[in-house]
Amino acid sequence: MKTSTRFFILTTVVNVVLSITTIFSTLLKEIRVVDLLTFYATAFGAGASVAALVVTVIYRKKEMTNV
Repeated sequence: MKTSTRFFILTTVVNVVLSITTIFSTLLKEIRVVDLLTFYATAFGAGASVAALVVTVIYRKKEMTNV
């Protein structure tokens, strides 16, 4: 596995863990707007990491077939 692939996977895992801990660090009945905003921002970061990984893999496969 390439270093960039490992980095994107690690980033995604960290973002997902941060999202989960943000929501469950408080009791579910005490969720604040700030917690929800943090959750969505972190989830967006995780989504961006996955999208970047997919684009990188597609680009590399395309490069390999064009050579």
